[in-house]
Amino acid sequence: MNMENMKPVILIVDDVPDNIRMLIEILKEDFATIPATSGETALEKLANTDIDLVLLDILMPGMDGYETCQAIRSNPKTVDIPVIFITALSEVMDNARGFDAGAVDYISKPFNPATVRARIKNQVKLRQVMAENEKLYKLALDSNPISGLPGNNTIRNTIDTFLKDNIEAVVVYADLDNFKAFNDQYGFAHGDEVLLFASTVLKNVMGKFPEECSFLGLPITHNISLDI
Repeated sequence: MNMENMKPVILIVDDVPDNIRMLIEILKEDFATIPATSGETALEKLANTDIDLVLLDILMPGMDGYETCQAIRSNPKTVDIPVIFITALSEVMDNARGFDAGAVDYISKPFNPATVRARIKNQVKLRQVMAENEKLYKLALDSNPISGLPGNNTIRNTIDTFLKDNIEAVVVYADLDNFKAFNDQYGFAHGDEVLLFASTVLKNVMGKFPEECSFLGLPITHNISLDI
């Protein structure tokens, strides 16, 4: 998603410039749009840009829509990007071939603006929900069993993302001194209570920051990592 304007980014692929201009006009209020006039150009843009959905014409010279869709589905980087075919009414009967190629929906020409916006919004929302569910599933697998906070892998991946994307951040690493000695003296059950209390304190502190720009993790090593 385009972080500058927070609008989903739609790649419009059609060899007819008038069709592209029409779709840009229909979508401009809700989406950012990127044009491509061939399947080959579309794959280049997908390789270099974060795209949320592809509107793909079927009949194009050179690489047609079916071939382009199959190429999108065969690339691990783009396999999850929804593809909606743009079709003439006479092509709708061949929709089984389109679904076999990996399309999720069809939009027929001539364009109905309300239908175009609604179908794209549905697919973008569905992709966002699926991505969030996958994220939650991965967090659950990686979570610290005591606090439920994200664990080692998620902490590492979050920091790696900040470094890769050159995101300005403050990283705080908090350690509980003599924690092993505490466990030895009072037992692991009480040690877990200390970890839970410490994580609760940090959660309360983190609650003062917007959720989208803060992160709290607890490594399995029983050290607490705070990344803001």
